[in-house]
Amino acid sequence: SKTSANNFKIQSDYYERRLEYWGPNHRLLDTAYVVAEYTIGEGETTIPSVDFVVRGKLIESYNYDFSYRTDPGNTSAAISNFAIGDTVALKKTSDNSTIQASITIADIYTFLDESGTSIQKVRFATDPGLSTTTAFYMQKSSNNYYFETYNHAAHTGTVPAKLEETITSSASGANSGVAVNVNSSSATAAAMNISQALSIFDSSLDAEAIERIIREYYVYDPTATGTANDVGSDSNTNFTASDLDTVIVRDAIQLASGASSTNDFYNEKTIVLTFTDTDGSTFKQERVITDYDGTNKVASVNFPWDADNIPEGGGKYTYEIKTSGDRRVSTNPAIQLLDYLLEKRYGRGLDLDTDIDLQGFLLAARNCDARSDVSVVNTNVSLSNSAGG
Repeated sequence: SKTSANNFKIQSDYYERRLEYWGPNHRLLDTAYVVAEYTIGEGETTIPSVDFVVRGKLIESYNYDFSYRTDPGNTSAAISNFAIGDTVALKKTSDNSTIQASITIADIYTFLDESGTSIQKVRFATDPGLSTTTAFYMQKSSNNYYFETYNHAAHTGTVPAKLEETITSSASGANSGVAVNVNSSSATAAAMNISQALSIFDSSLDAEAIERIIREYYVYDPTATGTANDVGSDSNTNFTASDLDTVIVRDAIQLASGASSTNDFYNEKTIVLTFTDTDGSTFKQERVITDYDGTNKVASVNFPWDADNIPEGGGKYTYEIKTSGDRRVSTNPAIQLLDYLLEKRYGRGLDLDTDIDLQGFLLAARNCDARSDVSVVNTNVSLSNSAGG
């Protein structure tokens, strides 16, 4: 009955309210946990056993096996026009020049990424020879299907302004807390429409005090342009008396004027925000764009920016929007090792450009896949010989 009523969390609103469902308060370094309540009947001495199926972490795989995901920035022909075993031509998206006149499709499949989006992938039987090409398409008759590589850059720019706005009014929330309103024609209002997290503070405080306050943020419902509903749990009377007069959208960024004007154009792409200090030192944050408003050129991201490095104008914050990469669950030991070496949180934190021989790792990963295939074949042969005497 829960299933048919769509009442399981992952069926209903997990992907829409993921900050509330899985945020900083739920994360531990190396432990996943569950809380369960059981009613033990008279005479029972044990509780039910609990089994778990855990999906692996999505890690960057760098197109090592010559598989590529759809380029959402271009309209492709239906994937049903292509089939495993088809011979296709590969061409550059930029100028339609030929990369490969003939290459075979080895596999076509889909998977769900971390935001719940179905991702289409196509794997080619041999190296497509892309060199520096990061956007290309396969062609069969008059049908074109577009791809992007893990390192494709869709757009770069300098952050024009912080998504910060004065509160114009507040009222009781529809279900809890308060509803906070800002100027509905502002970029901040547009960002509030597609985002989930904001901080509220007193603008009269000094910068250090504000930074301490905005380390905490509220999850809200964007019910109307410029309105964040169900913010917190405090009453509107207490809220207005607390002298909080400004909001800042924590999980969004305003893009430069050269950004696309098409809604959703950058959805599911990775954005790398770089802060450059006066001494030349840099600090980078990487997020995934979850929604994009092309009219106002604002993008929401999958997790709030660090409180002491929220993107703002002034020239110190620049960004690069890349493809969402080749992030997927992988059992390939070479790709797993590479993830450990690069990961700053639980690994060695090496730099991909200066510390890693990427091409060597990719070759090792393909060899691992090939050895796995050989092992399966040998096992089958062994079983066949045994059965046949």
